[in-house]
Amino acid sequence: MIIPKPQALPSLTLDKLALEPVHSTHTSKAGGGASPFTMVSTPLNGKRLTFSDELCAKIGADTSVQVQISPLGLAVAAAFPGKHADFTLRQSGTKRIVYCASLVDEITARFQLDYSTRSSISFFDVEYFDLDGITVALIPIDQKAHENATTATASDVDVEATVDADVDSSIS
Repeated sequence: MIIPKPQALPSLTLDKLALEPVHSTHTSKAGGGASPFTMVSTPLNGKRLTFSDELCAKIGADTSVQVQISPLGLAVAAAFPGKHADFTLRQSGTKRIVYCASLVDEITARFQLDYSTRSSISFFDVEYFDLDGITVALIPIDQKAHENATTATASDVDVEATVDADVDSSIS
């Protein structure tokens, strides 16, 4: 293979180019750090659920997850008792992704999430609990907490107390 010699570039002066500096400056968006769960909903780039590797490790989910909806938020486990749909996890860097537009649409509708001014919503609160020997991640979702935020966090609901009350009432 013959590599051609680099050719000399034409020479110009600043006067000839009439360069002007731009008036914009770079501003970084303040991030909330890595989130355990993010939902993406875009018309061009698809709809997906993104879980951190840490969340998946804590619930023991390696290749798939099961998702259920509660008035408290989204419950995610490697497998719930009974027969439920499995959603395949795909690795992407330090995240695991579920590509399922209908699931994103169902969660969005159930919690009345608004994507009109953003393409994703990140949730930073996760509570873990035991359900019949299965570790479940509960991601609190409060629609009001997301109405005016670009990157919103889940509500400040006392999830642990509410989950215990719900679990106890379902057992009785």
